[in-house]
Amino acid sequence: TQAQSQQGNADNYKNQVTELQTQLAEAQKNLADAVTLSRSLRTLDFANAKEIASRFPGSESLLLDLLDLRQRRTKWKVGGQSPQEGFDSPSFAMYMLRQKRASGIEPQPVESLAAASRSLYDKLPPTTQPRTGDLVFYPAGYAMFYFADPREGPFVLGMTPFGITALKSDFAKPVGYRQVQWR
Repeated sequence: TQAQSQQGNADNYKNQVTELQTQLAEAQKNLADAVTLSRSLRTLDFANAKEIASRFPGSESLLLDLLDLRQRRTKWKVGGQSPQEGFDSPSFAMYMLRQKRASGIEPQPVESLAAASRSLYDKLPPTTQPRTGDLVFYPAGYAMFYFADPREGPFVLGMTPFGITALKSDFAKPVGYRQVQWR
C-alpha cells in the first residue's frame, strides 16, 4: 500500500509538472507576442488623428471614437460584449461596425456580439487594396481598422491584449482585407 501511495504521489507530481509546462509555454508565447507587438507600436494621439482624418473625410468619426474608447481604457477580454466589460479583437471590430451602422453588419435576432464577430471575415466583401476604415485580418484572430498616413505610412488600430493599440500595418502578414461600407 505504501508503494501504491508513492506511485499515486508520483503520478500527481507528473500531472502538476505537465500543467506547469503548459502554463509556461503559454506565458512564453504571450511574451513573444508582446515583444512582436511592441516593435510595431505606432504613436497616435488626437492631434495627429485629426490631421489624418482631415485627409480622409468620413474617417474622422471612426478614428476619434476609437481614440475615445482607448482613452477610456477599454480593456481586452475574450468574448467581451461592451466597453465596460472589454472586448477581444473581432468582437471590438464588430462592436464598432454596429455602432457606426456599417452596411452588411445588421444584427440577426438573438445573435450575440461574439457569435457575429466569429463570422465577420465572411460577412464583408474582400478587397486587395484597403481603404481607410476597412478591416485587416491577421493571424491569431486580430481584426484591425486600416488607416493611411501619408507621412508615416499605413497603420492599423484595434483591440489587442494591451488595449486599443495603433500598430504599423506590417506588424504581421495579413490573412486578408475586407471592405467596409460606411453609411
